[in-house]
Amino acid sequence: MRTPRDQIDRLLSFAKRALRYAGVAGVIFGVGAVLSLVVALKFPRKYQSETVLLFREGIHSSYLGNQESGANRDLGNRLRELLLSRPRLEKMVDEFHLFPELVQRSGHVEAVNSMRQKITFRTRGDIYHIAFIGSRPDQAQKVTARLADSLVEESTRLRLENINVTKSFLDEEKKRNEGLLKEKERELAEFLAKHPEFAQELTMAGPSGTTGASIRAATQGRPQGSEPQDSALRALERQRERIRGRLTTSSTPAPAPVPRESSQVDPKLVAEKNAAEAEVSAAERDLADKLGRFTEQHPDVRAAQRRKSSAQARLDRANAALAAGSSPVASAEVVPATEGEKAALRTQLERIEQEISSYRRRRAAGSDTPSAGPAPAPPLDRAGEIVALETDWARIMREVREARDRQEQLETSQFKAAIAAASATSGFSAQLIVIDPAYKPTKPAPPGRTLILGLGLFVFAALGTGVVLLLALLDDRIYEGADLERLEIAPVLMVMPRTRSRRLWPLWRKQNG
Repeated sequence: MRTPRDQIDRLLSFAKRALRYAGVAGVIFGVGAVLSLVVALKFPRKYQSETVLLFREGIHSSYLGNQESGANRDLGNRLRELLLSRPRLEKMVDEFHLFPELVQRSGHVEAVNSMRQKITFRTRGDIYHIAFIGSRPDQAQKVTARLADSLVEESTRLRLENINVTKSFLDEEKKRNEGLLKEKERELAEFLAKHPEFAQELTMAGPSGTTGASIRAATQGRPQGSEPQDSALRALERQRERIRGRLTTSSTPAPAPVPRESSQVDPKLVAEKNAAEAEVSAAERDLADKLGRFTEQHPDVRAAQRRKSSAQARLDRANAALAAGSSPVASAEVVPATEGEKAALRTQLERIEQEISSYRRRRAAGSDTPSAGPAPAPPLDRAGEIVALETDWARIMREVREARDRQEQLETSQFKAAIAAASATSGFSAQLIVIDPAYKPTKPAPPGRTLILGLGLFVFAALGTGVVLLLALLDDRIYEGADLERLEIAPVLMVMPRTRSRRLWPLWRKQNG
């Protein structure tokens, strides 16, 4: 059995055997050191510069009427794509003469791909880091600063372009809807001119003009269940109430002719004009107050100017309508009938009364005699004509209401878009700003030449050591008794220890005098 001392002696013996090849390790290490030094000296130095950008909210979106939430959720991804876009990087390559050999050999495509590998874009909330690695300190600084400036310019340009496109669309849509609204109001006026009895619907139901308002008002006091359920009969009764209303209005003696401005002026027009004048005065006072505190480019001043322009336009429309003697919308007043029309209206009313009475008698007779079958309906030609008129009336009023509502929504959206455009132009809206400009690096970016030289020395030292150990393992010469035992030729009886040279040298000098 081998004792621990034998194991240690064997390990020391192997180490001594390996030291015989120390020269090989020295040669490998020396060659490796020279090669590492050459590589380190020829390795190009890299300099990295970095800049930091901040996405500033500016004026809050709720003040601009913007109800979007999470609009900047993917802003980092959009900015990354804008920064690394091929057209932008191609301009950078030509502007700073980057990768000239690669451009001549492979074109701008490979140069752009190489430049992308040297750009770093990191996102942390609303803060964005842009870094670039260049061959010189000034080049790294200039390219990094140019990347940040171009990204800010492109972001602002796209934002303004989106706002202007939205504003242009709203302007065109508003013009188109104004023409549609005028057409619908003209159709309403033509319908009322042909059938003036329907003006009671506007008078009694308001601007909504709900069909049947007059008949509901006339039958409001009836007990429940007394109103007939037949649609044709209800149409006849509604027409009867309209004619009665017109005859009642026409029976009132007309006032003596007086100037337009005293009696024939629509009170609604006067109220509209007074409201518009008050709005203009308030807008002027608000604008004067804003101009006293801010410049003309301030968003509050621009908003006040737009409010004044809107109020002035409203006042101009009211004055024009007042001068024309009619409201921009159709008049809701019942037009008095002339003497010739009165006779026709009475005849028509008598005919409708007869049809209603006849229908009710036949219906009562039909209810008394169940076997007689269903009660006959009144003449369908007159009832159908009235139903068709009411259908046209309901359609026209619905289209007018929809056009007016759409016009109000477009005006509101147009005002919001104008405010957003003004805030973006003046620099008060959300935008990117540089909070940490690109710096000029003073030291090369890792890995440096010292690190490369140290890595080379370490690699070749490890290689030399491995070669020495391998040669020691492959050495088949006999140095000690253990080598003979491994051959198993014969038992080892005795091992003569090696005489040390320091003892032999004095003995040799003594013998050779």
